[in-house]
Amino acid sequence: RNYHSEALLLPDGRVATFGSDSLYGDKDNTKLGKFEQRMEVYTPPALHRGKDRRPVIGEGPETVERGATVTFETADADRIATARLMRPSAVTHTTDVEQRSIELGLKKGSGEVSVSVPDDATLVPPGWYMLFVTDTDGIPSEAKWVKAS
Repeated sequence: RNYHSEALLLPDGRVATFGSDSLYGDKDNTKLGKFEQRMEVYTPPALHRGKDRRPVIGEGPETVERGATVTFETADADRIATARLMRPSAVTHTTDVEQRSIELGLKKGSGEVSVSVPDDATLVPPGWYMLFVTDTDGIPSEAKWVKAS
């Protein structure tokens, strides 16, 4: 894909890709033939492998503060291996200046997981993020939307 192309992480863990052929304002650079626009949704193999056993993030705070530790309920605490904040996409012309994947500290308890958010405004600017956890087999949860402040 070329013009206005994007790969967008969806809250369910799939990836939407879309874009089109180049479109120029002059005849010499414009591709002859049919102008193509396309959108596809990719499902990573881990979602096929674990579709019936994805970890689930339960109740917890909607707002998380930098430098704080917050706790979420989950029946899957014993098999959760990682936690990560993913910034939603903000793409234009193939460039996403907001792209971030932030590893969180993780502590497991009985029926809960606690995640520690880095205390760095340049790493975690205020705004909305998707919180994902991944189990020991690499199978991700669906996202839980949280707002960092």
